[in-house]
Amino acid sequence: MTKTETRQVEIRLRSGLALSLSGGGYRATLFHLGLLRRLNELDLLKSVEAISSVSGGSITSAVLAKTAPFWKESRLSAEDWNHKVRDPLFDFCARNIRTGPILTSLAQFWKKGVAVRKIEKQYSRRLTNKILADLPDSVDFIFCASDMVFSTHWYFRKETSESKRTGNHRAGRLKEWESIPVAMAVAASSCFPPIFGPMVLGKKADDFLKPGEMDAKWKKLVEKIRLTDGGVYDNLGVEPVWNDYRNLIVSDGGKPSPFTALGLGGQIPRLPGLFQEQIEDLRRRMLFERNNSESLDFNATLVAINKGGKPNGYSEEFAEEVIAGIRTDLDSFSEVEARVLENHGYTLADYKIKKYLIRKLDPIPYDADALQDPLVPNPEYMNEAELRVKMKKSGKRSLFYKWRIP
Repeated sequence: MTKTETRQVEIRLRSGLALSLSGGGYRATLFHLGLLRRLNELDLLKSVEAISSVSGGSITSAVLAKTAPFWKESRLSAEDWNHKVRDPLFDFCARNIRTGPILTSLAQFWKKGVAVRKIEKQYSRRLTNKILADLPDSVDFIFCASDMVFSTHWYFRKETSESKRTGNHRAGRLKEWESIPVAMAVAASSCFPPIFGPMVLGKKADDFLKPGEMDAKWKKLVEKIRLTDGGVYDNLGVEPVWNDYRNLIVSDGGKPSPFTALGLGGQIPRLPGLFQEQIEDLRRRMLFERNNSESLDFNATLVAINKGGKPNGYSEEFAEEVIAGIRTDLDSFSEVEARVLENHGYTLADYKIKKYLIRKLDPIPYDADALQDPLVPNPEYMNEAELRVKMKKSGKRSLFYKWRIP
C-alpha cells in the first residue's frame, strides 16, 4: 500500500467530533460547563459524537447525558441552557458530598467501599437516576475509571458494538451492563484515592465475556476488581476517543504541574504526583504531535485551565495565581467560584475554537455568525481585584471548611 493509499484509509476511518472532559473535582466540572456553553452557542454541541469523561468531568457529562434529547436536536437558547444544564450543575456543586462519606468510612473502616457507595447515592439522588441503557444512541458517553487489579482503564458506556464495551481489554466485557446506574459510573470515575477508597465491582467471572482463553488466575482476579478515580490512569480522558475521531476538543480542568522547592520531608509525597504529571505531559505531547503530523488527518484542541490573557477573558496572572489554584475537591463551591470558572472555560474555549478548530471542521456545520466576540456569561464577575479578595480562600482544603457556602 502506498503512502497516499494509507493516508486515504486514515482519513476515511477518522471522522466526527469528540470531547474529552478531564478530572479535577468541582473545579473541572464548572470549567467544562463554560466550554460546553460556548459550543452550544456556536451550534457545534449537537455535532458531538462522543464524550469521554473523568472524575469531575463525569459529573458534567452525567447532566449532559440526561439533557441530550434537547441539545442534540438543536441549539438551546440561553434561557433553556441555564435551566437545563447550568443551574443543575451550579446547585449540585454548591453541595459538599465528600465530608459525610469520609466520616462514615472512618467510623466503619472495616467495610470496603463504604465512602464511594455513599457518594453514589448522592449522585443518584441529586444528579441522575438514569441507567446505562438510558444513555442516548446519538452520543457515545464514556465514563472512565481505573482498574486497580488489571492496571488499566475501565469504561462504563452504552454498548453499541464489541469495541464499545463496559469493561476493558484485560478483564473483558460485562454481559449485563444495561442496568448499571449512571450514578455508579460517575462514582467510580470520581472516587479519588485514598480518600474514598476503591469501588468493589462485585462481579463473578461468569458475568464477563472473556477476552480470549483465560485461566483460573484470570477468574480469581476478575472477581476482585477494584475501581478508582479515572484520573489515576488518564486524567485527560483522551484514550477512548483519540484514535477514532478527526476532531477532538480536550477540556483540561486538572491541577497544573507545580513549580516548588522541596525539603527532605516533602520529596517522598511529591513523587507519586510527579509520576502522574509525567504521564499527563506525555499525553499532551502526543496530542500536539499527532495534530501536527502530516500522516494523520487529526485536529486536537486543548483548553487548559491555567491559561489566560485571551480576549474578553481573565489575565494570564489571574488564571495562573487564582483560578488554577482553586481546590480540586467535592466540597461546597461558592457562587463566585462557580461563575468565575464558567467564565474562564467559556472565554478560553471561544479563543481556542476560533484559532485552532474552525479552520479544520469541514464538513461539520457551525454558526459562523456566532463567531463574533461574545459577552462572558457572568460579566459582573470580571473585576480581578475584587475577585482576588472574594476568592482568597478558594485554594484551601479542610475536612469541615466549606460545608456549604451561601
